[in-house]
Amino acid sequence: MAVSTEEVLNCAIPKWYDNLKAVTIPSVFIPLPEQFVEYLRSDGIILPQGCILPQMCVHGDGDDGSEEGDDDDDGWSGEEGEVPEFTDLLGEMERGIATLGGAVVPKLNWSAPKDATWIISSNTLKCTCASEVLLLLKSSDFVAHDLSRVFKYCTPDVAPAFQYMLCLRQWRDIHPSGEFRCFVRHDSIIGISQRHYTQHFDFVVSHKDQLRDEVVEFFTKYLKGRFFNTNCEPHPLKLSHTLSWIIPPRSPHALLDHAHSISRCGGCVQN
Repeated sequence: MAVSTEEVLNCAIPKWYDNLKAVTIPSVFIPLPEQFVEYLRSDGIILPQGCILPQMCVHGDGDDGSEEGDDDDDGWSGEEGEVPEFTDLLGEMERGIATLGGAVVPKLNWSAPKDATWIISSNTLKCTCASEVLLLLKSSDFVAHDLSRVFKYCTPDVAPAFQYMLCLRQWRDIHPSGEFRCFVRHDSIIGISQRHYTQHFDFVVSHKDQLRDEVVEFFTKYLKGRFFNTNCEPHPLKLSHTLSWIIPPRSPHALLDHAHSISRCGGCVQN
């Protein structure tokens, strides 16, 4: 099953954010120069000049881990002349973090580095400085997918010209039981599930009817008719898009994500 490059591009957060800004998490976007994109694609984790890790930022047995010039085999620094320099970009990241209250979740156009939280001592996506953002981006296979394989299932699978962006999203401490995924075809809901469907939450079971009604109401009031991928060709499994959002207790709902039909949640659709 294939999707068009247009469908994939329409699911990138820089594409839909402005249209749905009122119902999603506040974010700051930073265009990434090609040199930085190539740096993210390169092997190894070598932080740019000027990056200093806060104490206890990364897992390890060292006493500090925050100072430059530690042991040569620690993986965080390179030989002189080989360390990249992105002074202006790092400054933009720091200003973006400050604008959003001092803590953010980073992602590229499509993916957040959810698979790389092991590298941060908090085991979360919460970043309070540019160095933490870079560590997560450089350690993530999800980010690598955005950089090299995001058009893998497209016909043709030729990447069009587009701008890579770093999205800094305001940090929210979200409990997994409050996250839901909605499957949409032709701008109508055809299914709803937990976002973390391999976990059991008593709250979801006991309030499933109420939660279903809230999801449908939120979609109808704020999202219906406001996405770009709403007119795909009919196909039993080809969905226009999937939506993920949170329903936190005593707080407004918020849209988290927007993905095409055969993204990483495709197995959930077929199951």
